[in-house]
Amino acid sequence: MHGTSPSPHDALFKSAFKDPKDAAKLLQNVLDEPIAHAIDWSTLRPEPGSYIDETLAERHSDLLFSASIGGEDAYVYLLIEHQSTVDRDMPLRMLVYLTRVWLRHRSAHPGRDLPPILPVVVSHAPGGWTAPVTFESLVRPGPTDLPELTPHIPRFELVINDLTHLSDQQLREWSMRGFATLVLWILRTRHEIPELIDGVSTWRDMFREVFEAPDGVQAMTKIFHYIACIAQRVQVQEFHAKLDEHVPQTREVMKTYYEELMEEGMAKGLAKGREEGREQSRIETLQETLIDLLSAKFDLRELEHAERIRSANEARLRRYITRILTAETVEAVFDESEPAPAD
Repeated sequence: MHGTSPSPHDALFKSAFKDPKDAAKLLQNVLDEPIAHAIDWSTLRPEPGSYIDETLAERHSDLLFSASIGGEDAYVYLLIEHQSTVDRDMPLRMLVYLTRVWLRHRSAHPGRDLPPILPVVVSHAPGGWTAPVTFESLVRPGPTDLPELTPHIPRFELVINDLTHLSDQQLREWSMRGFATLVLWILRTRHEIPELIDGVSTWRDMFREVFEAPDGVQAMTKIFHYIACIAQRVQVQEFHAKLDEHVPQTREVMKTYYEELMEEGMAKGLAKGREEGREQSRIETLQETLIDLLSAKFDLRELEHAERIRSANEARLRRYITRILTAETVEAVFDESEPAPAD
């Protein structure tokens, strides 16, 4: 794989549905009923997916599962592709994915029939999914222009799960586990951050369920990180305040999230300073770290404290960074009542 990081949408979606139990619930609600009934969901298992598209690492948001269908020797591959934007070429991309899966299967099982693959696209693109859903619709002239071409053009249709068309009640009726349900709601609502913030009260039962699960701390931390990636600073604060109001149990998780953020920032600053071995480089890195941490916790207006940050020595910058964990206001971070530390 290339070193490109997945988008925050991809990372959150994949963390919620990499477990076969959650993927099964999603697919049972998305696939046509006869197909869903034919699949033995107890056999659903994840398949290695990194080979699907090595050259498009930044698009690698797929989840690949296999399961028995119609008998022990017949398998269906279920390829879930998550999309935060409408992609007109999705059928073409999917054809590449399907071909790679089949080639991998052929290499592992020479002489055996190829299994069917159901290409599922989970979309929360703004305005809904408006792109083609069949491969033949990308071809011109195509079967509609010249019917005789029909036998010679690949034909398959994407299964589109458009989250923008689902209500809160419909999401709840899918009977998925809390984290998976919350992730779909958050992805669906991400275009309207105020609505997402207000929705915390409506979804407080689900937030509690997620928090109380065995992996609740990790799940809540992933949600915090996603909100920090997609929302403005003041909106992040409002989200955390709303969550603290309706689900106060998560308060310690939020504190831990900021602790880890601070430690990560300080570690990066120290590592960069050691590597370059210059005082100015260390100071610049500490300045950047301080600004990043302030931005994550407070509604910081960049110029408001810029001069104070620029003029601080290394010891003072470290003190500012340490204070962020417990400070309730930006002013508390920059409290000058104590003597300035020496260099």
